[in-house]
Amino acid sequence: MPKPFSTPEDRFNDLHEFNYSPHYISIKGANIHYIDEGEGNIILCLHGNLMWSYCFRHLISEFSTQYRVIAPDFIGFGKSDKYENIDDYSYELHLEMLLKFVRHVDVQNGILIMDNWGAMLGLRMLAEEGSRFERVVIMNTYLLLGDKPLSNAFSMFKWFVTNTPDFAVSTLIDSGMYKNLTHDTAIVYDAPFFNDESKAGIRAFAELVPDNPNHPAVSDMKIARNTMTAWQKPTLLIYAEHDRVLESGYKWFQRNIPGKVTTALIKKARHFMLEDNIQDISACLKDFLSTREGS
Repeated sequence: MPKPFSTPEDRFNDLHEFNYSPHYISIKGANIHYIDEGEGNIILCLHGNLMWSYCFRHLISEFSTQYRVIAPDFIGFGKSDKYENIDDYSYELHLEMLLKFVRHVDVQNGILIMDNWGAMLGLRMLAEEGSRFERVVIMNTYLLLGDKPLSNAFSMFKWFVTNTPDFAVSTLIDSGMYKNLTHDTAIVYDAPFFNDESKAGIRAFAELVPDNPNHPAVSDMKIARNTMTAWQKPTLLIYAEHDRVLESGYKWFQRNIPGKVTTALIKKARHFMLEDNIQDISACLKDFLSTREGS
């Protein structure tokens, strides 16, 4: 494995709305950062591309009063270590690190909240460790097999991050929102990505989305799909009403998950809905979790 590097610590001084203590685990020579707040059954939160554990800050604050909320940063994102080159990343690398992380924190009777790429990895992880979770929440994702054209919005995003040197992460997030990032929030989203090399993980995530049937991640997407077609535990689908990246990606899960599925479409929200409308997302989660004991 190539030697990873860290974002300078002073990039994370005085982060807006993010005063949580950092925790780290070393996996394959890389330091993986995570937030670990509260006590009780674990809620594990997995972020998507461009994002990091910061995107779950409001959910951590709200739900850590009743649960132990854990939110890791995938390698290449947030406070976790990063690699310089796109080719240093792979789907297998991310999956291996996620599996080792889940086993390290020893999730039992957990709740899994996954956004975007977090679900493309998290749903595959369930094939190996599904018994650790009693409920799952899937947000703004789809398990692609490379047999259909990618959306225009995603194709444009992939081209941009591949061909644009040293882009501003906050600008891309803002372009995928219904409203606009505040200045203070934009600073935090830019903090981990201090130079062009630090954005290799973002570019790699874009490349790892299957765009043809021979893409190396297709086999894992099929395993994730097969896991979902046998999934009997309660599932909540939370999707943005105005997402142009995935559009109606939730419909596959509605059709194919045999267990109880609840769907919520978040109004006044686009792809980065955790920044657009956290109030409605939080309300949906409260309703979903309040029925735990009776389901």
